Amino acid sequence: MLRATVVALTLMPGFAAAAPMPPLGDYLDTAYIKALQKTRSPLLAGAGDAGLRMPQLVSVQAQGSARRFAANFNWREGRLLFVLQRNGVLHRELAWGPDPAIALRITGTENFCLTPLQGDEHCYRYVQNAQNYINRVVLSGHYVDRQGAEYRFGADGQAHFPGYDFAWSLVLEQVSDQYDFFAVGTEGRFMAFRRAGETITLFPVGPGQGAAFGTPDFAHPLAVLREVPGPRVIASN
Repeated sequence: MLRATVVALTLMPGFAAAAPMPPLGDYLDTAYIKALQKTRSPLLAGAGDAGLRMPQLVSVQAQGSARRFAANFNWREGRLLFVLQRNGVLHRELAWGPDPAIALRITGTENFCLTPLQGDEHCYRYVQNAQNYINRVVLSGHYVDRQGAEYRFGADGQAHFPGYDFAWSLVLEQVSDQYDFFAVGTEGRFMAFRRAGETITLFPVGPGQGAAFGTPDFAHPLAVLREVPGPRVIASN
């Protein structure tokens, strides 16, 4: 096992230090991960993020032999932060608010922390693909309704409902609509859901004025599902 290393880097002109290269892929804020695993709701997990200047998601991408750190705010506002060279030099690509500097602390082979000049440190954990990871934590699993019919939300992105199958993925952008949604297929259809412990209730969604994904019909639930006990992998990549 590789021993964890700690390297503090600051976006200042002329700074250079040896630095390990983090793996390519998505990294989620560890506070967001804890909230997501507790609530199993993208809406509730992100409720405390209003007004924060730190991103929930940072994607590390290849740029030649360097690493490009791209932040994502509210799952839709992509902003490039900086590029980390193999020799440890950091090049800012986009200013981040009024702060002239930000510190990068690499705390392990798949973890790092970011701290603005005036602000608290936020640490990030490698999850490889953020959408797939959040799908697994929130909904992936085997369920039955009150009549005993089986429903499955597969970790492979395929759902199996009585009588039909479809591709599914959670809606992560919680801006206009304050509900939890998942996409049904790839043609802009959605279902809403509410979770209460190991039970989820599904609701149809119709078009609504000013709504990005539609308006749930809470008066007419489609199904009440109970999760079937079994092994759940929620923290792996």
